[in-house]
Amino acid sequence: MKHEMTTEQLKNLLLLRLYNANDTEQAVRDAIAMVGQHFKVSRAYVFENSEDDLCCNNTFEWCNTGITPEMDSLQGVRYKEDLDGTYQSNFNSDGLFLCPDVNDLPTPQRRLLEPQGIRAMLQCAILERGQFKGYIGFDNCTAQPQQWESDADAIDTLIYTSRLLTLCLLEYRNKNRLIVKSQELERALQAANAANREKSDFLSRISHDMRTPLNGILGLTQLM
Repeated sequence: MKHEMTTEQLKNLLLLRLYNANDTEQAVRDAIAMVGQHFKVSRAYVFENSEDDLCCNNTFEWCNTGITPEMDSLQGVRYKEDLDGTYQSNFNSDGLFLCPDVNDLPTPQRRLLEPQGIRAMLQCAILERGQFKGYIGFDNCTAQPQQWESDADAIDTLIYTSRLLTLCLLEYRNKNRLIVKSQELERALQAANAANREKSDFLSRISHDMRTPLNGILGLTQLM
């Protein structure tokens, strides 16, 4: 492979881009494109779990020239129904899944991957406190599987990129969750305050409406 920069230069550039990013999502897109172009992989992507962890969605994708984008068709992929409930077991204890030949995978997984033209792939799990929250991957749709597996430099850098993107995405998603939670709490507080004001207004009106006839009744009672 001929590279325009060394892998160490690429790693440093990725770190700077992600660390200084004002727009995290654009920085992630740029990062997977840089790595994909550098190592001439067919496709680079991110899959993130749904809130209930039952399915995953393709949230970022970069495709090399001549490779068909798949992101739009890879939404709501169900781990149990679409991937036979065994996909997470592909990842080792370090959260890595190197597949040198897609033909070696179980039939349900091949059924999803083969139409995309994938021959080999490397994926790294997105782990949050040990919990599987998705994965970042790189596909090879052109070269012989064994050729890609033997490129240790590419494998090492792809893993580094995945780890870096995982940290970046988890921090970004968690910040967004906190913002959403804060907004939800603010709306709940406003609703509670509005309900309290309505209750106070109601009690005030009822108290006034009841006092007027009661005063008359009490006056008549005293006269009697």
